[in-house]
Amino acid sequence: VLMPTLPRQVAVFLLGLGLGVSITLGIDQLTFKKARTENEPTVPSRIEELMIDGSPALGPLDAPVTVVEFSDFECPYCRRFHDEVLKPLKREYIDKGRVRFIHKDLPLPFHREADLAARVARCSQSENQYWQTYTRLFERQSCLTCEGAAAIADPDPEAQKRLNNCADEASTRTLVNTDRSEAELNGIRATPTFIIGPTVGPDTHKGQVHEGAMPWPAFRRLVDQALTQATSSVDTNTEAR
Repeated sequence: VLMPTLPRQVAVFLLGLGLGVSITLGIDQLTFKKARTENEPTVPSRIEELMIDGSPALGPLDAPVTVVEFSDFECPYCRRFHDEVLKPLKREYIDKGRVRFIHKDLPLPFHREADLAARVARCSQSENQYWQTYTRLFERQSCLTCEGAAAIADPDPEAQKRLNNCADEASTRTLVNTDRSEAELNGIRATPTFIIGPTVGPDTHKGQVHEGAMPWPAFRRLVDQALTQATSSVDTNTEAR
């Protein structure tokens, strides 16, 4: 049973404001321990309604397939995806208009620099520099502790000051917390996690859930399967007319 759209959006937003953040993290830690002791599955196989409006995106709105990632800038497996998978995905699918790629933040509580890095990246979005910052944060992941996210994002001291000030604003924290709450509502606990499926529209997404980094050939097969599904759906709708 799907939660009605408006109440669900309100729930995610309220959690993002911080009303449910401490609960979310507490549940996350308890679930992690429970999953390890009882081997209970915690990952859904499919998500039917995921909010993507306003999230950083690469690729055209009308791309037949959408890939959503929940990621953490301090996660080594997320960096592996960036280094080994995102680059060929962009070259062979995103740049050719076949895939739209969307980033959502899931900074894990045991990664001390991840939340700030996510907020700095979101502040770069307002200056149309999000994906440049995204790339720098992953490429210099080992420098997050010693240099800080703002210094990695921009070498200019004045720009760093603006980024840090923006990152401390309540509205910026809400953006990241809302993504975290969206993950919690959908049972997503780990990074990276991907939701891959035919494009639904600019505001919501649905698709199969795939947890963890994987080699490019395996990821490409999942994208090709989604493209085949999208093509079949278009053909079916055309015949029905």
